[in-house]
Amino acid sequence: MSILEIITKDTDHRDILRQVAKPMPLEDIPGYQKLIDDMIETTHSIGAIGLAAPQVGYSVQLFVLEDGTVAINPGRVTGSGKITSHMEGCLSVPDKRFKIKRIRNARLRCLDRDGKPQLLKPRKKLYSVAIQHEVDHLNGKLVCDRGTEVS
Repeated sequence: MSILEIITKDTDHRDILRQVAKPMPLEDIPGYQKLIDDMIETTHSIGAIGLAAPQVGYSVQLFVLEDGTVAINPGRVTGSGKITSHMEGCLSVPDKRFKIKRIRNARLRCLDRDGKPQLLKPRKKLYSVAIQHEVDHLNGKLVCDRGTEVS
């Protein structure tokens, strides 16, 4: 496995961060297994909670979480409970924190790394926030578009 380079809003290839990522055809999923493994390894090596494919230079609808969750071609985030504000950072907007409002109990339909349909219903608020954060990346949005900078 490899540790991948993170694209930030100040690097040469930053335009990919503002693009809506392309859906991944089902038949292409087997060819992305190494990227998925590398993305999970990268999250572990840098202490990240999640990582979206555009952050490492791939314009495809894919993100991973530190717990090994893989989401391919996610739908719209739905959820229940109140909307809460909290602090978020982002690997692609380094050294800054933002106050952002997110759904407390997010739900997300997607495919797993084997192409099987999944419904993600994280029990931890941290993962609920991470799902919403990573879906934003797949839609070309950054934390600086969603919230107020506080540091």
